Formats: sequence, structure tokens, C-alpha cells
Amino acid sequence: MNSVDAAVRADLTRGTLSSSSAAALRAAQVPLAGLNSAIQQAIRAGRWSLGGSGSTGARPPEIDHACSETVAAWGRALAAANSSFEESVRQSQTALDGYEPYADRMQPGEDSYLASFAFPQDTYIGDRLAADPAHSYKERAFPRWLMRRKVLPHRPWASLPWIDLCNTNLVFVPDGPSLSYAEAMAAAQGIVADQMSKAAPNRLKITWIDALHSGRSAGAFLHLAESNSLIIDGQVWTDPGGIESALLRVVDRMAVLERTCLKNEFDNLDAYNAQPGVSPEAHQVVVVAGYPAGFQESSARLLRQISDNSTRAGICVIVVMNTSMAPIIGTTDEIAPSYAQLTDGPGPVNGPHWWSPAVLPLGEFVLGHSGQPYARVITFPQGESVWVPCELRSTKTTVQTSIIGGYAQASRQLAESGLSPRELDIKRIDPAARTVSLRSAMIGWLHEQEVVNQFPPGWDDFLRSDALQRTGMTYTFAELAKQAAYLCEQGYIAAGSDSPDTTGLSFPRLTSKGGDMAMSGSASADDFAANSGRSSAGTTNHYTGPVFHGDVNGAQIAWNNQNVTQTQNTMEQVTPGFEKLAEAVTQTLAQLSQFGLPPEDAEDASASANEILVEVVSPSPDRGRIRRSLATLRGFLQPVATQAALGTGEGSHDLAKAALDHLQSVIF
Repeated sequence: MNSVDAAVRADLTRGTLSSSSAAALRAAQVPLAGLNSAIQQAIRAGRWSLGGSGSTGARPPEIDHACSETVAAWGRALAAANSSFEESVRQSQTALDGYEPYADRMQPGEDSYLASFAFPQDTYIGDRLAADPAHSYKERAFPRWLMRRKVLPHRPWASLPWIDLCNTNLVFVPDGPSLSYAEAMAAAQGIVADQMSKAAPNRLKITWIDALHSGRSAGAFLHLAESNSLIIDGQVWTDPGGIESALLRVVDRMAVLERTCLKNEFDNLDAYNAQPGVSPEAHQVVVVAGYPAGFQESSARLLRQISDNSTRAGICVIVVMNTSMAPIIGTTDEIAPSYAQLTDGPGPVNGPHWWSPAVLPLGEFVLGHSGQPYARVITFPQGESVWVPCELRSTKTTVQTSIIGGYAQASRQLAESGLSPRELDIKRIDPAARTVSLRSAMIGWLHEQEVVNQFPPGWDDFLRSDALQRTGMTYTFAELAKQAAYLCEQGYIAAGSDSPDTTGLSFPRLTSKGGDMAMSGSASADDFAANSGRSSAGTTNHYTGPVFHGDVNGAQIAWNNQNVTQTQNTMEQVTPGFEKLAEAVTQTLAQLSQFGLPPEDAEDASASANEILVEVVSPSPDRGRIRRSLATLRGFLQPVATQAALGTGEGSHDLAKAALDHLQSVIF
């Protein structure tokens, strides 16, 4: 009413009435019958016209009188409305202030409504929380601190914590002045650190992507690549090929969880984990810094797919966009001061050619407005989305380092987690996997005993220990005795000084070699083979058909069954439709040593190739796993093919280019 007051009075002074003024008068319930009657009488008498001019040139007195009465009535209605509004505001303020004691109890303290572990931690407590029988969160995610939202911007006490159960996707849209990129990135680091501080050992996996700043956004989390790379998917991914492969692994894991765990029986991963007798699956965080740097359209669509469907699988996404993307969203505060709503923006500045809203990651948008960050709240009972000022939390690097180190240390003491039941079943029946798992558990258990100055007389306690249970498998005493003899023979353990035993069964003690293996945190078959000085025996084959060899446990791969004669007992037939792929991968594997790759890259490339060869001989090859491994393999060849890798010569360039072209031409 206040906004149209001047226009209404001007109309009535002129003796006219616009449609907007008439609507305002009706809304204020101002009687208009007298004014309408006076105007009609003057028109019939020829003293007034709808144009505002009469035959005498002067406004009739009856219209003057009616307009004056209407102006007075409008003034009384306006005063009453303002008075009512002010009283309503006072009452609302009084009512809202009544909630202050409740807001106070959302702060840390003995009287807090929230448990102490709901607030940000300065160190890792996840192992203690998981072992504490006093609460019911053992198989669920613990509360994660996101930020504070000022739900009543003009009430300092109404800055309330935003806490979730690790199931909220967040999309930070920094614009520079109101929300800087550094501020948004620090908030993202803090959220991941808080989730990690409360996660049970090996119950949190991280995928970190940062092409904009070559991985620097990961900060203290970069240490995980060295201390426990399984937690962070091997490394921080910075190149387009690596980014797409990392996202494919996430999509593949989502599919595995849906197919083998959730199966339309459970609402989410926490509900599945709460079932007795299951091996709990890990939650996962996908962090993307500087989006869309390093993304292709295909990888952007993968991220959209993950953000749209991942919450059910215990996977959440945190995206910090490049500031060039800020114009994709506009804001307006027309609803009320300090409250904002979103509007369509003009679009990104110099965005990629493939950009469209269809590939925008989905989540809760945190953006800059009026000089500060804003986050969404939902009004009740209207259910409208409104953005309010928020306080983002920055976690000190020392605190992050403490949390990350504690989680990594606790996770190293357990078996690899994040395995689906299908993968765990495969591990249980795989002789090599069973053997390595048992050897590692035995060495780790002895190390744990020596740390607390306990020297067991045998392995009986090991068979009842958590160390064995953490493998997720059961073993016979015969298996244990065989591996004890192996560890003793290879110098990982020895009998105590007062025991003549040479079988490793009595008074086992770690040697310095065994201690080094225990401190490495994890062991593979290659680790044991390298330390024992063994190498795989070669096999001579005579054949006339196209047989291809990989290093998958000495496996042989053939197709078309053309007069193959081999001295090995096992030969795998390639599944129809995958022959060209098997040929391309096998040829690439045979040339791998000629590409000039660093040893670690060559080893990883070989592992990717062999993963493909394992799949193509299975009855039902997993296409998602093949695509992921193929993308990884191509990612190792690409730098050499483009002469981007330092130290590669012309010959290796040509070989890598030919191999890459061969792999890219395969359709399966």
C-alpha cells in the first residue's frame, strides 16, 4: 500500500482513477460507491466526461467532495494497515525471540540438544565411535557438519548449524566478491575432514578431482596418496582421461551397490549396513574443484548422473565451481531484505562449448549475494526455497592433518573396505587373494602384539583375534600352518630364542624384514614375490592359431579355437564379440616395455590391461569395468603418443600412437 500511495492520491486529485489505483483501493476495502455515483451523475448531466474535462471546464463539486472523502478513507486505511503491520512485526519479534533459548541449546555444552560428536572435531574419533555401544550409529554415517545458516538474519542468536548424515550434495558457486573460490574450497575441505573424523575405519572412500590447480585443492588430503592410496582412489585426478576414468569407477560402484546390496530391498546404504551379518559398505565423497576445468561433455554427464542418483548408494558430491561459472545463476532479494531467491543467469563466461543446464551437477547451491555466502532454507508450511546468509567453516591444516593421519592409521589396520559382497565372495575363493590376505593378517597381528610388548606362544590367539575377522574370511588351521612355514622360510618371522621350532608355529616373532612389511601398511602378491626373490616361471607354447598371453596369473587367451596346442593346463576362450578388444589389449601389453613409461605407470598400465583380459574371458564380461580399465590404459598412452611425457623418444611415440589408435578403434 505504501508503494502505491502517491499514485492513488494523484489520481484522486485529478478526479480520475486508473485500474491500478482502483485495485489498490479495493484491496484496502475503501468504499468507492460514492465516488462512482458522483462521476456517473456528472456525466449524465453533461458536466463531466471520462476524459476528465466537463462542459464548464471545472470539476463538479459533487466529484470534488467524493474524491476528498475517498482520499480521507484511503489515508485511514493506510494508517490502519501500517499500524497493524507494525504490531504484527512486534508480536512476531517477541514470538521469535522466545526461540532464543532453544537456539542456545544448539551450541556445544552439557545442555546441548546435539551430541558432542555432532560438532566439528579436532582429531580422528571414528574408531572410538564405531566401538562405543552407547549409541546406535555403528552401521550408519555420523552427523556431518556443513555450515551455519542465519535463518533470521537480523537475530545474531539465530545462526543455526546445518548438519546432515553425509547424504547432501553441495555445489559451491563462488563469484569472487561475495564468495571467493578460496573460501568455498576451504569449506569443502572442512566438510570432508569432518566426515572423515567420524567415519569408522575404512568406511569412507574419496574421489578428488582438480584440473584447475593440478590437485592443490586437496591440501592435506594429498598425503593419502602416499600413506593409504586406497582411500583416495590412488591419487588426485587432474587430466581429462583420468577424470573420466575416476567418475566411471564411481558409476560402476553405484551399479554394484544397487545390484548386489540394495536390490530394491533397502532405502539406502545405511539401511543395508544396519542388517546383521553383512559386511558394511563404505560411504564415498566425490570432490570436484574448479568445475568444469578438465571436463569433457562425457565426464560432465557422468558427474550429473552421479549427483542425480548417488545419495541412495551412500555417495555424495561436493563441487566447487570456477568463478567463471557464477553467471549461470542470478539472485534477487525482492521477497524481503537479507533473503534471496534464485533467478536464471545469462550463462558462464567463456564456458566450454558443450555446456548446458542439462549437465549441471545437482545439489544444494551455496552462492554469493550481497557481499556474503548464502545457502538455502525451506519455509514452513509454505515449502518455498529461500536463500539466507551462511557461515562457512574453514578447518586448520594442522587439524586436517591430524584427522587424516588418524583415519589412515586406523584404516591400515583393517582389510580393504568398500568391497561389495560380490567382490568379497570372489576374494574368498581366489587362492592368491586368500593367501595374501592371511599372510598380511598374520604379520600385522604379530606387529600389534609386539607394540604392546606381548609375545604369543603360538597362533591360537590369532585365530580368535579381530585381525583375522577383519579379513572378512575364515581359514583352517592347515592354511595357517602352511603360511606360518612360508613366512618363517622367507625370513618374515622366526621362532623365539628359546624355541628350536623351524615351522613358524611356536613362539613366532617378527624379524626386521617382517616388521618392515607390517609398517608398509598393505601387501600384495607382488610384494611377497619381490621380497622372496622369486619370479614367475615362463611357459613354452606351440600353436598355429591366434593365442595371446597376458600376465594374469599366467593365463592364456585364445579365440576361434583354431588348432591351439599348449603345455599349460588352463586356457581361456574369449567371449564372442570381444575378440578385437582382446587382440588390441594383448598387443599393447606385449609392447608395454617399449613405451618408455615410468616403472609405476607401466605397472598400473599392465594392471589395467590385465583387468580387461580377465573380463573378456568371463561368461558375462562387465562392460562398465572394461570401459573403466580401457580409459585408464589409454590415459597412460596418451602423453607418450603426444610426446608430452618427458624423456620419450620418437620410436616410443610412434608405438604408443599406433597402440592408442588400435585401442580407440575397437568397438565392443
